[in-house]
Parts: sequence; structure tokens; C-alpha cells
Amino acid sequence: MKNNITPINPNYYKAVTLDGKEIEVFEIIDAFNLNHYRACMIKYILRADKKGEPIINLLKCYKYLNRELKRLGLDVSYLEFALKQHDTSKPLTNTPNITKSIKTDN
Repeated sequence: MKNNITPINPNYYKAVTLDGKEIEVFEIIDAFNLNHYRACMIKYILRADKKGEPIINLLKCYKYLNRELKRLGLDVSYLEFALKQHDTSKPLTNTPNITKSIKTDN
């Protein structure tokens, strides 16, 4: 993969397949015809370890998952509450497991 650090087409949205072909996140999104929320989930998962803090990228994915679940009719108020516990300007070091904040029906 070419070393590309441009703001328009950065490397953290690219990967090389097993057969050596370079692909971008957009190609995956288009191939599966994903809606906006699902596309954003894929984007944040695939770049999690390549851009910024992995926890922040995964929490952004979680935010879009909540929106997609809400769009599908699920009550996600308890999930939104859990996410808000981590939406802070403070650094996310030693962040507790987010599932501890999620209400379960067990």
C-alpha cells in the first residue's frame, strides 16, 4: 500500500486483501449497499486501530449501532445512557467495561 497521509484519502480507510488487491472502506460499504448508520459502524470498526484512540472509534461505532437499533424500533434508552457515561472531554484511560453500565433483563 502506498504511503498516503492526505486528509482526503488516508491509509486508515484502506487495506490489502489476501490476493494483494488494495481496497477501501467505501468499496465494502457499496458492495453491501449499507445505509448511513451501518456504513459508519463499519468505518469506525475498520479504522479503530489505525486512527486515534481505538476506544473512541469503537464508542463512535456503538453510537451508530444505537441509532440503527432505534431506527429498527428497539428501545435503546439504556444503551444511550451507557454511552453517555463515556461521552466526556476527560481522557479515556482505564475506562471501565461499558457493559457494567448496561441494564440487562436477566
